[in-house]
Formats: sequence, C-alpha cells, structure tokens
Amino acid sequence: MMNRRHFLAGCCALHTLPLLAQTQPADGSQFICSAIVPPDHMSVITHSSETEKMEIEESAKTFDLSPHGTIAVGDRWRRNEGSTPGTGKITLGVFFMGGTADAQKRVIDNARVWQDKTGGGITFDFNVEQDRSHLRVSFDGNDGNWSIIGRASANQKISRPTMNLSDVIPNIIQHEFGHAIGLQHEHSHPGGEFRWNEDVVINAMKAYGWSAATTRRNIFERYGNNYACLNKPKPDYDSVMFYPIPLGWAVIRKTTTDPWVPFTHPGGKLISAEDVACIKGVYGLRA
Repeated sequence: MMNRRHFLAGCCALHTLPLLAQTQPADGSQFICSAIVPPDHMSVITHSSETEKMEIEESAKTFDLSPHGTIAVGDRWRRNEGSTPGTGKITLGVFFMGGTADAQKRVIDNARVWQDKTGGGITFDFNVEQDRSHLRVSFDGNDGNWSIIGRASANQKISRPTMNLSDVIPNIIQHEFGHAIGLQHEHSHPGGEFRWNEDVVINAMKAYGWSAATTRRNIFERYGNNYACLNKPKPDYDSVMFYPIPLGWAVIRKTTTDPWVPFTHPGGKLISAEDVACIKGVYGLRA
C-alpha cells in the first residue's frame, strides 16, 4: 500500500473543514494540499460595498473577464482589510510560525511571484508580528500542504496557522498562496471536459477511509458557472491550481462525437497567464 505522501491524487477530502488535495511538485514527488473553506462557501457571494462592486464590473470589461475567475468574489480580500488601506493595493502581513531561514526565503521568493505578476496590487509583508498578521505559515512536516481560502483566513485564531507547508517547493508554495488570495482548484472548473471513472476513484479512496459520499463531494463536484472567467469556458490546464489526475481515474473527449480516451494530468507547475488574468479580474487590478 502506498503511504500518504506518495498517494496519487486529484482529489479533495475533509480534514476538519478542509478540502484535501494531493498535487505533484515540479520535482516529481507528491504532496497533499488542503484548501480550507467556510461551510457556507459554495452558496454565499458578497461584495463589501457598491463602489467595490462597480470597480470589479469595470475591471471585468477592461480585461474581458467576469467578476469571477476560479474564485468567488466572497473570497477576495477587501482593500480595507490589508495593512495598507487607502493606497489602492492590498498588503497582507505574513508571519512565519517556525521554519528554517532557507525555507522562509523560499516562501518569500515564491509568494512574491504572485505580487510581481499581478503588478503589485496584492503584496505580502513578511516583516510583521504575529498579532498583526493576515497569513501565518507553519512548516509541520506531518500536517501536509494546506491553506485557508482567501479572506476566511481572517476568521482563524491569531495563534493558529492559516497555511502549512510540508514541502517547500516552488509550485507548492505558489499553489498554496493562490489559495490564500482566493483561488480554488482548477480541476473543479465548471467547464471541465473530462469525466471521472467514479467506481475506480471511489474504490481507490476506500483505502483512506473515505465513503463514496465524501469522495463524490470532494472529488467529482464542480463549481458553478460563476467561478469561471468570461472567454474561459474550459479549465486552464497550465494553472498552478490544477493538480494531478492519475491514469485510470478519468477520460476525456474533444467533441461530443469523439470517443472517450484516458485522461491524465501531471499537475500545475507554476503560475499561468490565466491564473494572473483571473486574479487581476476579480481584484480589479490593471497591468
């Protein structure tokens, strides 16, 4: 039997409130990713103000995007919630709860890829005290790789981490910080062209104590259409938020008349152009 670290996935599982997903790092090993969402996440989408709503709608026209990427507006950080309100950008304070100097530097370098690619509209401040932090990163090697989704991190007790990194590898760090600013798993895009071999996946997950219902909820369900960018009817297979689908778990076809053929995916490697476009659209950022 494969151990937890080497379990091939493309899946989500409950862990308190998290969605557990295993993803493949760029170096070919495996890792567990948990995206923690609030219980009402799938049904509640809010705007903090009418002005902000108008800004998002204007941004949607500018970038030819909807107010949603692989993200819900309710998960985006508000401009008054960061540590630099009134500046036109959102600054999230990040506090390290442990980790070596090398591990911390890797996190800083890869988290800043998000701010560089999005034009600095979302920035991370790694020089804050714990009591003033928005994100808190732990490095527990036994706790997998996970992050709370977006602004739900603000509801976490200040004494608790909002993210854990068992594997300090570029695509894992970028993936988890994608969750931290609100992005969801790309394999759950509503326009997914592949179909799960449900019996195969359900049987594989029994080894981990998952019921068929848990597997269906956390692996097979897709988000509603309001999670997809305009002009993005299909998933972004290059997205850093896409994680591996092992051989035998799914099939795909290009058109409705084509035969179904086996579908596998190695998992996202780095932040893609569409990842950036969606964040720009939902946060109202300009190049």
